[in-house]
Amino acid sequence: MTVPGIQGPRIRLVPFEREYIDHVVRWFNDPEVLRYVKRVTPLPRVAEEKYVERMAESKEDIVWIVLDENESAIGVTGIHRIDWINRNGRTGTVIGERSVWRKGY
Repeated sequence: MTVPGIQGPRIRLVPFEREYIDHVVRWFNDPEVLRYVKRVTPLPRVAEEKYVERMAESKEDIVWIVLDENESAIGVTGIHRIDWINRNGRTGTVIGERSVWRKGY
């Protein structure tokens, strides 16, 4: 079954579900990935599980997993602190799968 998402020419954004937690924990515990983000402490799995639950309930945040053309998880992206009235928010994207770095994603 294909999960609905936002489709682009090479990637698809799908809702951040529990099945992707292991990928995100691996990425955010990789020193090479951390060089490019503000996080400096290790990411425990339990913290990421709570984050997924919080994001599922949030009315001010939307988080997606980035899938490549093979349906492999390669990153995470989101819009946070969404101000629906003024139509703005903060965005962030991490391509955590190092094997696809510098490949045009």
